[in-house]
Amino acid sequence: MKVEISGKNQADIHGSILFLVKMKKCERDELAKRVVHYYCDVVNRSSKLTWDHFKREGFNHKLIRRIISRFEKEGRVVTSCPPGRSPIVSTPRTLRKVEALLEKNPEISVRDASAKLNISKSTYHYIKDKKLGIKSRKKEPIPKYNGDQAERARKNCRKVYRRLSESPEAVLIMDDETYVMVDPANIPGNDWYSCRDKENIDPAIRFKPKEKFAQKYLVWQAIDQFGNVTPPFVSKGTMNAQIYLENCLKQILLPFIQKNHPGKKIIFWPDLASCHYQREVVLWLRSNDINIIERSENPPNVPQARPIELFWSICKQKYNKRKSPAKNLRSFKMIWTGIAKKVALEHGQNLMSSMKSKILKIAKNGVFGV
Repeated sequence: MKVEISGKNQADIHGSILFLVKMKKCERDELAKRVVHYYCDVVNRSSKLTWDHFKREGFNHKLIRRIISRFEKEGRVVTSCPPGRSPIVSTPRTLRKVEALLEKNPEISVRDASAKLNISKSTYHYIKDKKLGIKSRKKEPIPKYNGDQAERARKNCRKVYRRLSESPEAVLIMDDETYVMVDPANIPGNDWYSCRDKENIDPAIRFKPKEKFAQKYLVWQAIDQFGNVTPPFVSKGTMNAQIYLENCLKQILLPFIQKNHPGKKIIFWPDLASCHYQREVVLWLRSNDINIIERSENPPNVPQARPIELFWSICKQKYNKRKSPAKNLRSFKMIWTGIAKKVALEHGQNLMSSMKSKILKIAKNGVFGV
């Protein structure tokens, strides 16, 4: 006897099977609990009203019938574990081996680990990620500390934190310099392209030219604890005490303080570059009521506690998106000023908000405790 299935019934059956395949066990159990709750507590065990209600939500009526039937016959709401063959490779013993291997050597690569356990790379990755919930994470870059730098950084961070806590009304300002490649293509970073066959790709897309001695500009800026930044000082040369005092502090920093923080106590945190602590620089700062963090109290090598380092990184990423380099120093200064203002507006406050807590973490746990 041949049974013909109408197009509508065939579509319903196909939709029900497809729906079950896509649903996870936790989703099926949650649906079953909802159906039984509605069936018992809302419609007083009316199957038709229950079918109609969940059919309007898009569920197949046969699926709802099976849930109600299972509840009435077996008194069971949720489904049993889905059937399936026993694992051949991803056995509990293999899972324990993978977990023990990663606990012993977290740095081992997928290739080496799969070869050592004699399983495929895809199976090893599936066990690690899906079965054990172990994720691969990128190592966080941190400066290399020589001698007693790590201990001095911890002690001096405690002094900086104490100083900030003793003067909660004071405004902290930090400054820094960085070099920026004039050609955005020379800024370090990974660039990607997509294709089927790389041999047929335009060389301008496939390759990333890099100059050996690329032109770069020196950029100086300061940022306060609220995320506001000063205009940049841009130069082709290097920084020295005279340039730092005349072009950065007198022409940019002092007007910035007078405009944004008039009459407030200022705590100034430069890095440990020698030009920042020249005698004439320190005397000028003190004569203008700018409290500089003394060289003996300045923690060395703590970019993780100085958000201006991350500010530079974001600005360079924005500049890297440009297709063509700046034509000259004046053009670069205009471009960088616009980028810095936009980054400060979007990210400045978030960057600076966690600074004090990071200083405290270093003071308590050391430079690796952030």
